[in-house]
Amino acid sequence: MTDIIPPEKWVVWRKQLLARLAYERSYLLRQLIGLNQQTMEMPFNESGSIKDLLCHIAFWDAIHTDRLVKLVNGRFDEIAELNDDKNLAEVNRQIYEQHRYTSLETAVAMTLKERGGFIATLKNIPDDILHQQVKIDAGHHISPRLWTKWRFRHDHLHAQELEDWRQKQPAPTVRQIGPAYVLRAIYLAIHHEFKTLVSLIAPKERETRPVCGTWSLKELVAHILDWEKLGVNGLQQLAEGQIPEFDRAITDFDAFNAGNVANRQAQSFAQIWREFENTRQELLYLLANLPDEALQRPFTAPWQQEITGYSWLIVWTHHEHEHALDVRQALNGDNWPASE
Repeated sequence: MTDIIPPEKWVVWRKQLLARLAYERSYLLRQLIGLNQQTMEMPFNESGSIKDLLCHIAFWDAIHTDRLVKLVNGRFDEIAELNDDKNLAEVNRQIYEQHRYTSLETAVAMTLKERGGFIATLKNIPDDILHQQVKIDAGHHISPRLWTKWRFRHDHLHAQELEDWRQKQPAPTVRQIGPAYVLRAIYLAIHHEFKTLVSLIAPKERETRPVCGTWSLKELVAHILDWEKLGVNGLQQLAEGQIPEFDRAITDFDAFNAGNVANRQAQSFAQIWREFENTRQELLYLLANLPDEALQRPFTAPWQQEITGYSWLIVWTHHEHEHALDVRQALNGDNWPASE
C-alpha cells in the first residue's frame, strides 16, 4: 500500500518530485552525448533504435498527461489500469508501428513536447487531488501521485539500458559528433535539473547556505555563469565561421574560479541568476542557428586542449550537471521524493 504523506509535507514533496523527474530525464538524455544520427537510428536492442525509444518515452508521458487531465475532470471510469503485462506489450508494439518512420529530429521534439505537457499538467493539479485514493477502471484503487513516480522510474530504467549499451560499444561509436538539436535537448534537460534544485533552497538561504564546498548557491551560480559566458564567446566565433581565439589562457583553474566569484560578491543572487538565464538563452539561440560544420571545427580551448565545436558545447552540459549533483548532495536528495 502506498504510504500516507501528511498534508504539511505536500509542498516539499512536490518540489522533490519535480527535482527527481528532472534528474532522471537529465540522466536519460545525457546517454545521447557522443552519438551521431546514424547510430541513434540503428537498432540497439530487440525493441528498435534509440529513436524508437524516444518515441516510446514521449508516448507514455502523453498517456500519463491524459490520465492526470481525466483525474482533474472527475472522469475516473475512463482511466484504465496499466498493470497487465500483455496489454502493455501490445501498447508498446503499437507505439513502435505508429512511429517506426518518424525521424530522429521529430522524436526528440516529441520527447520535449510531451514531457513539457506532463510537467505543466502536474503543476496545475491541486495537492489534495494528487494525494487522494482514486477508484478507476475495473474497481482498482490508486493514488495518482504513483503515476508521477512511474514517470521518473521509466526514465531511469531506459537510461540504465542505454548506459549499459554504451559501455559495450567500441569507443568510436560513442565519441561521435551528434546533431545540434539533440545537444539542445540535453541542455534544456540539465538546466531544468539545476533549476528544480534551486527551488528547494529558500530565497533567504541562497546567499548563505553552502551547497558546493564553502560556496553558497549565489557563488556557485556566479561560477557557472562566468564559465558559460566563455562558452558563448567561443560559440559566437564558431557561428561566424571563425576559429575561436581567446584573450586569456586559463592555466590555474582555482585562481580563475576564485577571481570570478570574488568579482560578483557585490551582486545579489537575483542579479546573477537573471544574467545566467539570459546567457543560457543566448547560447541556445546560437546553437539553434549553428552550421553543422561548426560542430566539427577544431580549435584550442583556453586551457590548451585541442577540441571541436561539439566537444566545446559538451563541456558546459557536463559543468552544469556536475554542479547540480553538488547541490543535490548538499540537500540530501538521493532518495527523493521522500516519505515513500
